[in-house]
Amino acid sequence: MFFCSMFAIASKPRSPISILLLMSKVSNALFSVNAVVSSFILLWVKFLLLRFRVFNHGFNFKADAIYFHLLSYLF
Repeated sequence: MFFCSMFAIASKPRSPISILLLMSKVSNALFSVNAVVSSFILLWVKFLLLRFRVFNHGFNFKADAIYFHLLSYLF
């Protein structure tokens, strides 16, 4: 983030307010990417835990159907 902001700042002269706005935009973009990646990781962990529960603690038709139905869409 800092390197990208410094590169953009060095490319042409800017006012201090525009520099702060640029750094804010870069920070917000990285935060939104982080949120998307984190949500996908949490969703995958939830599927893995559901699979572990179904296969190691008896047959649960509803959970089994949800897990395999969603996996057919993902892969």
